[in-house]
Amino acid sequence: MKKRKAVSLILLFAVLLVLIVIYIILKIHNQRTEEESEEIKSEEIFAIESGDIKSLSFIIEDQEVIFHRTEDGWNMESDESFPVNDDQMSVLTDALSSITANRTLKNVDNLSEYGLDDPVDIIRITDQNDETTVITIGDTNESVGDCYVYLNHDKTTIYTIDGDVSTIFSGSLMNYAQGEDFPTIAADSIQKIEINSQGKSFKMENDDQLDSGWKVTDENGETIEADITKVSEVKSTAAGLTYANYLEYNCQDFSEYGLDEPFAVIRIDYSETVIEDDKETVIDKSVILSVGDEDGSGNRYTHIEGSAEVHAISNDSLSNLLNKTAADMENLSVCNIDLSTIDKLQVNYKNETHEFTMKEDDSEITYYMDENEIDTLTFSSFYNNAIGITAKKKSEEKPEGKPELSLVFYRSDGSETEVEYYSYDTNYYIVHTNDKDFLVNKMDVRNLIDKYEALM
Repeated sequence: MKKRKAVSLILLFAVLLVLIVIYIILKIHNQRTEEESEEIKSEEIFAIESGDIKSLSFIIEDQEVIFHRTEDGWNMESDESFPVNDDQMSVLTDALSSITANRTLKNVDNLSEYGLDDPVDIIRITDQNDETTVITIGDTNESVGDCYVYLNHDKTTIYTIDGDVSTIFSGSLMNYAQGEDFPTIAADSIQKIEINSQGKSFKMENDDQLDSGWKVTDENGETIEADITKVSEVKSTAAGLTYANYLEYNCQDFSEYGLDEPFAVIRIDYSETVIEDDKETVIDKSVILSVGDEDGSGNRYTHIEGSAEVHAISNDSLSNLLNKTAADMENLSVCNIDLSTIDKLQVNYKNETHEFTMKEDDSEITYYMDENEIDTLTFSSFYNNAIGITAKKKSEEKPEGKPELSLVFYRSDGSETEVEYYSYDTNYYIVHTNDKDFLVNKMDVRNLIDKYEALM
């Protein structure tokens, strides 16, 4: 019995001893944590006026890059021909105008806990008095977004500052280069777009002789009228091209980007209005854009003729141009003829022919059928249906027999356009106009006939 009590006392003493040791360890740890976690809010740890900065260096792509301020702006020490972007340098110097610590950790003895044993960046700021301040940047605290830093050589005091500072001093070297923007082009000013890609060519250009005002030519030299809506889409895409990345400012070997033998070449002809001495002058301009290899990030390398710069443009933007063919652009509108351009319209249906004319008096237009006045809204509904019909596709077959319905548009300039509708099958009519044949949805034609019969 006594032996059992002795064993119990020994066990209790051992447990007590372990608890005392744990208490001492925790106390020491908490004391150190308190010392390292002393919070001092809104303490400014560094400030300098932008104009007082004489030179600035930091790490770009694992290399220290040094920028010096000159009378004309900034230059890069290792390459004075590098076109430093002064606006981007202002972003950096503004970020240094006041750096505030959100927390201050004192008596730090393990820099690796904060990523400061292998810094993300080392910023050196030299002022006009040749005094240098060094800001060493470590990890970013993901929970609050602050990053850890220490100043100069004091590695025992760590500060947490706004993580934006680390973000601003990052990126590739070309982020700090002044590059050319893609030329500013107004979509309405574009007169021609020509695309050559992998042996296929596609050219659309103005042609005032066509109803749409545009024609398209394929790689075989065959020309067709372009659809104005599709033309507008292509022009908007071309005018909206922008650079995604800036790769080189003075390229000496375009083959590195596949630009010596381009994947495609895009030429955009447009006009620009300039004002000199209060006089407007219209200047014809052109952009010739070579498109090279893909960069692996959803872009293609590009180069504008006459420039030594290499940029990247997104594949999505380019594919809207490069994937187009002349056939995609064809005008499938059966007869999109503006009413204001015609003198009369002749309609033949069921072996009866009627002639429609209009007269304008004091800006009021009156419509007539065979010289008898008709309802304006009813005629407008019929006419809008007539010019709004769009074919589904070209017809491989020629129409046979007599047309069920025909319309002849007599223009004010003396020209004529005849549109003939032939019943074909349960789904389509064949429409013959301008020596071309199209397949048109049967319901569209039936609706047009209904509108016409409403005029009777």
